[in-house]
Formats: sequence, structure tokens, C-alpha cells
Amino acid sequence: MFLIKKCTQCDRKLRFPIDKGKLKVTCVCGQTFIADPDNPELFKGSEIDIKPDRIKEKSFFRMPRVNIRDLFDLKKIIGQLYNTGYRLQNFKILPASEQRKIILHVVCFLLIAVMFIFFMCGSKGKIFTGIE
Repeated sequence: MFLIKKCTQCDRKLRFPIDKGKLKVTCVCGQTFIADPDNPELFKGSEIDIKPDRIKEKSFFRMPRVNIRDLFDLKKIIGQLYNTGYRLQNFKILPASEQRKIILHVVCFLLIAVMFIFFMCGSKGKIFTGIE
């Protein structure tokens, strides 16, 4: 079972287990507090999440779920582009797994671009002009 409580400094929601005893909870803004499940003050202004812990299967063949509405959500697309730009700018300080993913994406993009160029050169303009 988990408890969801807002950070007192930045109002970000923090999710932490309450069945593990006393925990030191740290927000990304730097605010820390001790979460003691025996203290009733902890539960004031908080939500209880009884869902099981989110288990992430790490499989190479597992396809991510795609929501059709997300494909046309302009705010989400801009956010992903901003995130990609940030990751490319800070490539040197990223973990090795993230660096490998970026390199793999760049290599795949370049291979597709080269294949497209060879396809267009091999067709001798038949596709665009209709002349054989």
C-alpha cells in the first residue's frame, strides 16, 4: 500500500510505501521528511494508493502501448521534442544505457535515409515524373 502526499515546498505529489516502516522521503526539489506510518499527522491531506507496485517487464520484444490521442497531442509532442533536445545536449552525462539508445536511434535513422536515397536514385525519377 502506498501513500500519496504533496511536497510542502513545490506541491509535487510524492508516492511512497507505508508498509515499510519509517522512511526518509526526498522530493526532487530537495525537501525531505520522515514518513512515520504510526504518526496520524502523516495521513492529513494525503491519498492512499492501494494498487500493487508497478512492475515493469524489461523485455526486448515488448512493444510500448500507444494511445491514439497521444499521436495528435501537440503539447505532448513538443514536450518529447524538448526532452530529446535536452538529452542530446547532455549526452556526455547521461547513463550508458541512455547513450546506447540514442546511438541506436541515430544509426537506424541514417540507415533508413541511405536506403531512401538509394531507392530514389535507382528508380531514375519514375516515381515523381511518371516517365518510364
